[in-house]
Amino acid sequence: MKPFKVTSFKNWNTKPDGSGISYNPGDVFYITADTTLYATYYDLIVIDPEVPLIFIMPFNYNGNMAEGGGPPEHGFYSPGSIVEIKGNTGNFYREGYVFDCWNTRPDGSGLTFRPGDTLTMPSHEVTLFAMWKTPDNPSVIISIRVTETVKKYVVSYPILNSSQKVKKGDVIHVKDFSGLYKKGYTFGGWKDRNSGKVYEPGTPVTVTRAYTFDPVWLPVVTHYRINYVPGDSYSGASGLPVDNTLYESGDVATVSSVIPTYPGQEFLCWSTSFYGYDNIYYPGDKIRFGMQDITLYAQFSVSNISFTYNGNGSTEGEPPVLKRYKTGQK
Repeated sequence: MKPFKVTSFKNWNTKPDGSGISYNPGDVFYITADTTLYATYYDLIVIDPEVPLIFIMPFNYNGNMAEGGGPPEHGFYSPGSIVEIKGNTGNFYREGYVFDCWNTRPDGSGLTFRPGDTLTMPSHEVTLFAMWKTPDNPSVIISIRVTETVKKYVVSYPILNSSQKVKKGDVIHVKDFSGLYKKGYTFGGWKDRNSGKVYEPGTPVTVTRAYTFDPVWLPVVTHYRINYVPGDSYSGASGLPVDNTLYESGDVATVSSVIPTYPGQEFLCWSTSFYGYDNIYYPGDKIRFGMQDITLYAQFSVSNISFTYNGNGSTEGEPPVLKRYKTGQK
């Protein structure tokens, strides 16, 4: 039988091609904007479908802001295998710090492992990040370093497809946002993946390690107003309320208690329709904001209304007494 390819779930990633930030099941992270995680997969070649597949997952070590050296040898293990944690055998080093331990998260918030500890391999890839601490005696720091004439670090902006190597000690200026746009959000700076620090465009940075900058998106807060205006044929109305409050979507406003006037007529109510056909509101009523300004149109009626009874062909009896009512009177 001809060999064929199958796939196996690897982890979740912020980029469809797997070039973003990876998260394993059970990881915890903070979000500041809409976030989509894309499933990534391993490619497996099946030679003989009669032979059961044995999945093996990579086990990696990351220097986590290390300035030199290399990781311990990577390994591949099947789920359920017992993995012994290695020491800093690749001699990662970081200026002013000494290696302390390994952690499953770069900020140290995950599980901590020390050389010689064991871990049961899960059904997904594992990466351990180096944790650094200041030495107990800072006057004595022993480092094993790779000899280089001029050390360079990569400074990258994945969303801009921009990457460059910069000499250690050189000063860079964080890029402008270059017209980046996300509907409903505003650009809030560049966040360095290693440190989590957010930089404003133009900020000078002395390069001492690699930097990967991702955009920070902040939700845009839109404000709305409530406007009180005359309704149909009442352009001469006066005493209209004014509300200068700025409201957000979902806020609830109280209809003003100020009563407008119109010559020869009495105020009746407010309506969301110019002609008074739609939603009716009275002073003190509550009205909730959607995603736009609210306009309330003043509605008036004649001051006194006659209410009469007609016998409609009756030849006997008298109609009830004629009465006049004010608008709204029962």
